Amino acid sequence: HSLVARKAFRFILPSVILLVVVYAFGLFQTSGTESRVRMAHRRLFVGVHLAAFVFVSFWYPHRGPVEAALTLSRSTDFVDRLVIVDGDEDALGGHYYLRREKLDVSLISRSDLTAWLRRERPRAPLYILVSNEPLPPTAVEPHALELVGEFRNWPDLQRHARRWLYRLRS
Repeated sequence: HSLVARKAFRFILPSVILLVVVYAFGLFQTSGTESRVRMAHRRLFVGVHLAAFVFVSFWYPHRGPVEAALTLSRSTDFVDRLVIVDGDEDALGGHYYLRREKLDVSLISRSDLTAWLRRERPRAPLYILVSNEPLPPTAVEPHALELVGEFRNWPDLQRHARRWLYRLRS
C-alpha cells in the first residue's frame, strides 16, 4: 500500500495481487511436455518479478519529503516550529516522522517569506522547509540561511518531491 499514491487504486491493489498469484500458479503447472516459449515466458515472469522486488526493497516513494522529516526529527535544536515555503501541509512527508506532540507549522509563499520574518521576528534557530526550488542566498536578508540538507526522490523525476531544509540564523 505504501507504493501507491492514489487512494482509489489502493483498494484495487489486493485484487491485482491475487490475479498475479493465480497467473503464476497457472504458469507453473506442468502438463508433461514443455514448449520453449512457455519455459522462456516462465523465466521472464520470474525475472521481472525478482527485479521488481529488489528495486522496491531499496526504493520508496516520497523519499524527498520523508528524508527531510527524518533529518528534522534528528535535529537537537528543532523546537516544534516549522515554516514551509511553497508547499502544503503534506510537504513534509508526514508530521508523525517528527515525533512531536505539538508542532506549529506556518505555510508561506516564497514572495511573502521576508515580510513574514519581519512581522513575526522568530527566535533562531528556525527551520524552513522549501519545496520545488531552493531559496537564493539573499532571500531572507538580514538573516542568514544554513542549508541543512537537500532531499529528492530516486530517481529524481518529480520536481514537486524536491525539498531543501534550511536553518535560519540571526
